Amino acid sequence: MKQYRPNVDRQKWLYSMMKSPALSNDVVSPQHSKRWLPGGVRSVADAVWISDQIKAANEREYLAKLPTVSAEEAAFMLARFLTPKVAEAGLHHPEESVRVLSLGYLKELAEEGDPFARDILEK
Repeated sequence: MKQYRPNVDRQKWLYSMMKSPALSNDVVSPQHSKRWLPGGVRSVADAVWISDQIKAANEREYLAKLPTVSAEEAAFMLARFLTPKVAEAGLHHPEESVRVLSLGYLKELAEEGDPFARDILEK
């Protein structure tokens, strides 16, 4: 009995038509950026590295924006992404409500055992 073997090139073409363009290696993501890792995430270390890169990028963005945004946007930013450095930047905001909120977040982080928050509060 003869085994059915499909044309490999045709199967590749059909598969490429079925899968999402975002999964292709040479396609740029919607944010117009390349993939984090060329072969994708292969280990926990890769995932941790990507997470650290995202956290650092968010922290840089928030540290730059936080002192100049409105009180409502600052409160939203603090609730969305909070590190001791970001909370410390909130202490320098012109609005009193943001400074009180940042101080509350720092106290909460310090109570949870964050040594960086404790150091900031001791200053």
